[in-house]
Amino acid sequence: MGPHEAPLPPPPTPHRRRPRAKGKALSLERFSTGPLSEASPALQREALLTTKEVAALLGFSPLTVGRWRTDGGDDEEDPLLYVRLKSNAVRYRLGDVLDWLERRKVSHTAEERLIRGSLQGGVGW
Repeated sequence: MGPHEAPLPPPPTPHRRRPRAKGKALSLERFSTGPLSEASPALQREALLTTKEVAALLGFSPLTVGRWRTDGGDDEEDPLLYVRLKSNAVRYRLGDVLDWLERRKVSHTAEERLIRGSLQGGVGW
């Protein structure tokens, strides 16, 4: 390189995926203060959550929860139920989310395979 030549720019760095964002844990503070704090547990289960709140509760991104809503996720036999209030307003009942989680509870991998196999009409994955 001569004295009057400009230095070459550095080569582009390869594209790297951003690390997965660690979402804030869902704060159930609104259930412990305000009108819901004195409501019965049955009434609290009727509380409506946004997609962001459900995502935080489950530890997934809001995009993943939205994808489950549009294509049924990996389990079309047991989708996560939601309520469409208007064309761009979707909510999830807290009770439905908790029930959905409860149905996915397994004690070991073999039990999970049996459950998945029965849901998919076969055995195994």
